[in-house]
Amino acid sequence: NASHGLNLSASYTSNAFNEELSDSYDETFNSPVNDEKAISLTYSIPLGQTFSRSAKQKVLIDTKRQELALIDLKDQVDIQDEVLLTQLRHFEKAYQQAIEQEKLSASVVSEQEKLYKRGQASFDDVIRAEESLLTAKLSKFSNLYEFERRVVDYAFLHGAVGDFISAYKD
Repeated sequence: NASHGLNLSASYTSNAFNEELSDSYDETFNSPVNDEKAISLTYSIPLGQTFSRSAKQKVLIDTKRQELALIDLKDQVDIQDEVLLTQLRHFEKAYQQAIEQEKLSASVVSEQEKLYKRGQASFDDVIRAEESLLTAKLSKFSNLYEFERRVVDYAFLHGAVGDFISAYKD
């Protein structure tokens, strides 16, 4: 928009209508007399700011836009970092609680089995205790999975996935 330019355009319009014969397709296949041919050459010179000044302003605006986008990305990474650290603390605590729950459930199963052998507990009580133990184990592994997944996300965020994979032991 701000620089000079030279444009060449050409057009051809066919009009085969003949008013005298009332036959609209009279000259369609011959060289029609009513056809229009136009060629134009247009040279434009801007009357305002020079091109270099406009280009410089555009570059400055684009640079500022990129700087703001970079600041926005850094803020998003910082927020993601905080979220992942909070989630890591949460799942670590949940994993520790699941380990304690598993120990407690294992002791309840042991006690229920002793009581069942003495006839002081029913078979359903033993089964419920074992279900509680299985639920605690499932919760422990679920929390461990979520914790490790957040560790991988954190390593990915900081560009250390290769180091994490090489050091990972299942």
